[in-house]
Amino acid sequence: MPKRQTLPQKVQVEILYNSAFACAVCQSKGDHIHHIDQNNSNNDSDNLILLCQGPHDEAHTKRDLSKNLTPQRLKIFRKKWYLTIEEKREKASLAQRSSDNENSFSMGTTWGYINHVRLIQSIPRNLVPGANPSLFDRLNSAGVLDNSGIPIKPDTYIPSDFYTRNTIYDYYDYELRFALHIFYSDLVNFFIKNNKIIYVDEPFWNRTFVKQMISPGAFVFVNKAQYFKKIHEEQTNAEVSVRTFKNKLEIQYEVNTRNMFGTTSITSSFSGHRTCASLLQVKSIEDIDKRRILHCTPLALGVGFYT
Repeated sequence: MPKRQTLPQKVQVEILYNSAFACAVCQSKGDHIHHIDQNNSNNDSDNLILLCQGPHDEAHTKRDLSKNLTPQRLKIFRKKWYLTIEEKREKASLAQRSSDNENSFSMGTTWGYINHVRLIQSIPRNLVPGANPSLFDRLNSAGVLDNSGIPIKPDTYIPSDFYTRNTIYDYYDYELRFALHIFYSDLVNFFIKNNKIIYVDEPFWNRTFVKQMISPGAFVFVNKAQYFKKIHEEQTNAEVSVRTFKNKLEIQYEVNTRNMFGTTSITSSFSGHRTCASLLQVKSIEDIDKRRILHCTPLALGVGFYT
């Protein structure tokens, strides 16, 4: 038998992430990474599956009168479980519409801040209208969006004395304002569905996970308590710094209230110490005083909710 090879840390982290720490057969807490072909020197990810004690024992047992956990069956269990985890993570990050009202969000994440220009730059230009073709045509025809999908500031717009009323949405009347937010929420959904997003769930909030799974340029989704602090304010906008940290891992980024939808987003949802869902792109990673800091660019911020 080939000599057992040490399981590389990166492969181990990937298996735990894809399985969400749960057994692929029964979904109990997974304790064992099993070699499907029982060759301990074959550490290819396709040969590995996370199991709990019972199924792990079954995988090493052969019976004549009952179904065995054969390599083929193990791979079927793994495929189904990985897909379930992917769908669950994606569903939690998407704005879900009510079946009886296309303008009402029923679960997932409702986006209150969208970095309009950065989001447009992250999607191939010819694909932008595809998020909601009819709504794009309507907003483009009304002069709200240019051909690339970026909001157009009307020449007639007069700023309010209050920065909370000087968002991009305040350029337009209520109907167009709401339509613009719906389109951009759909665009965030489109982006999430068509890009690899790394979901930094609570069990993975540590330096080892970041070291093995995240590098500059990666898109990440986090949903946890975050600290918002206003660092600059003027008539037309206010800049806010955001940070969240745990286990010597920290994420930092800045947002501008000009891209927020609704006064509540500015005054409540994204201020002080709040739980927030954030879709971010990692710009750089640095280590300072044993802390690993991810400097990010925000694409969208929201509040997760369920019915």
